[in-house]
Amino acid sequence: MIHGNDITFSYSINTKDPPIINHVDFNVDAGEFIAILGANGSGKSTFCKLLNGLLLPQSGKLTVADIDVHNTDKLWELRRKIGMVFQNPDNQFVSSVVAQDIAFGLENYEFSREEIDKRITQSLEMVNMQGFENACPHNLSGGQKQRIAIAGILALHPDIIVFDEATSMLDPIGRKEVLDIIQQQKAFGKTIIMVTHYIEEAVFADKIYLMHQGTFSAYGTPFDILTNSERLIQSGMLPLTVVKLYEDLKKMGICLEHCPITIAEFVEELCQLRQKM
Repeated sequence: MIHGNDITFSYSINTKDPPIINHVDFNVDAGEFIAILGANGSGKSTFCKLLNGLLLPQSGKLTVADIDVHNTDKLWELRRKIGMVFQNPDNQFVSSVVAQDIAFGLENYEFSREEIDKRITQSLEMVNMQGFENACPHNLSGGQKQRIAIAGILALHPDIIVFDEATSMLDPIGRKEVLDIIQQQKAFGKTIIMVTHYIEEAVFADKIYLMHQGTFSAYGTPFDILTNSERLIQSGMLPLTVVKLYEDLKKMGICLEHCPITIAEFVEELCQLRQKM
């Protein structure tokens, strides 16, 4: 679905400056949920912009849905296949009415009025915002705004959805709403790329790419990546609280059978430990 080899990109014209994306490889299969995890400034958002042709790699090869991103004649087709949800939903709105905002992309692709109305209804139902068709996006809460922005992407039926720090401006309730939608779209068979610096959001991904200073310093399952506290710290990330608790208990001579990466797993490990005592 997405295949990148030796990709490099720099904003600087000074060749002595290190590139912001530094000779990275990246591969995603159809239907996978991939988390790109890294501290602020590590290059995550820049990498996202390469995926849909907002920026072009200066070296290397990158294909998305069998389209070479360097092929500018196919950028329109590429952007139908990959939807981008950005950090600030206000930057995605083009209308003061929810239904008109969602219709904007569909009208550009010349869908019929009947099909547009159908997709507006379906996409709002997917994000649990039915009944808000005539609302003004800018009067909504942060979580509601982001769900409307996502609805605008879902209405186009992209094969791939990239969430670029889509929860970073939201409160815990808004973050959960967006994460629930991500899980929903994964269940529907969409290919998901989620970029985040919130380490706990990466727990439910299929695979994690850990980014540090423009390179992918590690790649693996959530368990492989999130239980390696030393590597996370070296990449500017704080380890999961439950992993830190596991390590602290181990130092005290209290050994859980497995290292948990979720609160539910931690509770289960404690229960099993108590049964053995």
